[in-house]
Order: sequence, then C-alpha cells, then structure tokens
Amino acid sequence: MKKLIVVILIPLFVLSFVNELSFSQSACNNIEQPKEEIKINQEALKVSQITGWDIEIAEYFTSEAKSKEVLIFEEALPIIAVETGNRYDFNLIHYNDNNTCDYGVFQINDITYDYIIKRFKSEGKEFDSWNKLNPNLNISAGIFWIQYLKNEYNLSGNKLFTSYNKGVVGAKEYAKKYETYESGYSKKVKLEKMKLKEAI
Repeated sequence: MKKLIVVILIPLFVLSFVNELSFSQSACNNIEQPKEEIKINQEALKVSQITGWDIEIAEYFTSEAKSKEVLIFEEALPIIAVETGNRYDFNLIHYNDNNTCDYGVFQINDITYDYIIKRFKSEGKEFDSWNKLNPNLNISAGIFWIQYLKNEYNLSGNKLFTSYNKGVVGAKEYAKKYETYESGYSKKVKLEKMKLKEAI
C-alpha cells in the first residue's frame, strides 16, 4: 500500500513542479515584454504631453524620428517649437512674399515639400492623404528633411538649424557674410532644446 501511494505521489509532485516552472517562466516573459513597451511609449507620452498631440500621432512621430536617426528632443521637437511658436499646430500655413507657403508643424516650404513628396512616391511610401497638412505626411516630410540635411551635407548643430531655416545655399551665404553658422534661428532652436531637456 505504501508503495502504491509513493508511486501515485511522485508523478503528482513532478507534474506540480513542471507546472510551477512553466508559470514562473511565463511570468518572467510577461514581465520582460511590457518593460520594452513602456520604454518606447514613455518617449511618445512625453512628446504628447509637451505638444498636446494624440498619443497615436506622438508614437508615429517618435517612430519616424528613430527610424531616420533624427534626435527627438535635441533636433526635431526644438525645430517644431521654433517653427510653430510652441503651438505644435499641424494646420499652420505661412504665406511668403515669394508666393510660396510653409505648411504644418515643420513649416515645410512648397518647393521642398514637392521634392519630398516625389521622393516618397518613388519609394512607394503611402499616406491616407497627400494633403500637405496631413499630420503623418508633415511629420514624415519634416523628419526626412532633417535626416537629408544631416546625411547629404553632414550638418549638425548651428549648421543644421541655420540650413533648415535658410536652405543650404542661404546658410552658406550667411556664414560667409558673418563668419559663423550661428544665427538668430539656431539660437532659438538651442534655447528650445534646453527647455525641452529641463521638461524631460
């Protein structure tokens, strides 16, 4: 009788141990996964809090910036802050004296926008709308342009910010005249960068 009890109890003990092991392993897996999600969403949450954008837009923004190696709080957001006067409004349109317009949070000019849209279409990139005020399109275009300036012309800091504002040729002319790439615009972007650093 004792042998029979031992024979029955041993499999039960082993089964119990295996179930416990499986539970602890799955619990560990469940703990690891959300940590990564929380890390990703924290940046989007900060962007949403700073800008007032929906979390979906903020997540799209952070995802685009990361994929193009554009710094969120050091490059993209400070530029947007200056361009929009800290309004972060996708519906902004600025009418220029030369009959062109600047659109959205990145205030991208007609001519630059047309070039970027041609590039996107040639690469097979798709959007719900090709309207220049479409938030996703405006984000993608702005991030693309910052990346383009950084990679194509090896720009950073004052050179990057002044070139974003004046164009590459305009920035070179400015630097030739004043012997520096530091401009009123680049100073404003750096100030916004400092404010964002304090906010995060």
